[in-house]
Amino acid sequence: MPGMTGLELARHCCRFDSDLSVLYISGSSPGDDLREDLADGNRAFMAKPFRQSDLLRAAKKLLEMEPMVASARMNESRMSN
Repeated sequence: MPGMTGLELARHCCRFDSDLSVLYISGSSPGDDLREDLADGNRAFMAKPFRQSDLLRAAKKLLEMEPMVASARMNESRMSN
């Protein structure tokens, strides 16, 4: 991808929507900066190659987690105010 990495793109998009779910896909293992992002509840990593069924399972899991992550962030925000 010209101009930025996938990690940079995801971080840029998450500035506008912190609840955005992100599935990182790479042929190499995640670096330290990616591991930092993976600590967030709505991020996941898949190493290539993978089966289509594994991709569908990972995407479904992320989508199922979205309401829980959004609710947790809302509660954190209320407690900090």
